[in-house]
Amino acid sequence: MTAIDNFMGAVLGEAAYAALQKAGERSRPLAAVIGPRTVMGWANLAARWDYEGTIPGHEDSLLQFTKSATGLTGSIAMDDTQMDFENAAATNLAAILCVQLGCQPDLSKSEGATQVAIAKLGETIDLMVKARVVSLLKSEPVCKKCHCAMTKGKCPKCMDKAELPGKAAGAIAPKAPVAQQAPVPTAPKRMATRAPSVSMTKSQSTKKCSVCGSAQFTSSGDWKACYCLRELAKSVNCEPTETGYDLTFGDDWSPSHIKLLMDIVGE
Repeated sequence: MTAIDNFMGAVLGEAAYAALQKAGERSRPLAAVIGPRTVMGWANLAARWDYEGTIPGHEDSLLQFTKSATGLTGSIAMDDTQMDFENAAATNLAAILCVQLGCQPDLSKSEGATQVAIAKLGETIDLMVKARVVSLLKSEPVCKKCHCAMTKGKCPKCMDKAELPGKAAGAIAPKAPVAQQAPVPTAPKRMATRAPSVSMTKSQSTKKCSVCGSAQFTSSGDWKACYCLRELAKSVNCEPTETGYDLTFGDDWSPSHIKLLMDIVGE
């Protein structure tokens, strides 16, 4: 596998990566932009915080940067080469990563792909990357501030000094007696927010995604989600109805994910 293939496999997951490979096989113009657009999607997400770690899919690399009001400042080291950057935007970070991964966009090869198709592909890739990050955060929690692996729910880099082991506890001052007060009536509890849900007809359930070519249900009528949304498939409760299915979405599903699903199956 090439450097960009390893990167895409790491940031997208096996199912989503396979889906984009199939999309590239069906459209050579889109194949030319899938790699760079995946790098851009990951860079946009990573640039929200400081970062210190490896380039995804490449354990022998180092990527570190800090974020400020003027941009990202740091360096990338991979294959005995190092590139420094200062006050860079997420697009600059993506461009540097593309150089290191050998996937610079070739505009001549992308001719023939419509702007609508490229925009749709980009939206799908962004959601794939976010879905993968959500999945990894659930299995291997990391600190949102520095991306360091957390231990027992705490980040060893960011925890306060008061939380460090070995600090003696201060003396506990005696508390003054508290006069009894009349019970205060509590406000009634609010009803829990209802989870978002949609209805899908049987004809919609068999419609194939234009990106990955997969349907949302198996041939026997079981919910699976297409490859683009497979990372989120478990966070859905599916109930059959006379005309199709009712889908209730868990917390992993954002409005953008639901909109993408309905765009895929829309008639």
